Amino acid sequence: SLLPLPIGPRVLTLEVPVVNVLRDA
Repeated sequence: SLLPLPIGPRVLTLEVPVVNVLRDA
């Protein structure tokens, strides 16, 4: 996880799109 958030399914759901945007940038 790149974001300082607790591990959980909801966090992963928010993290995946963020990582994709960083990769596309």
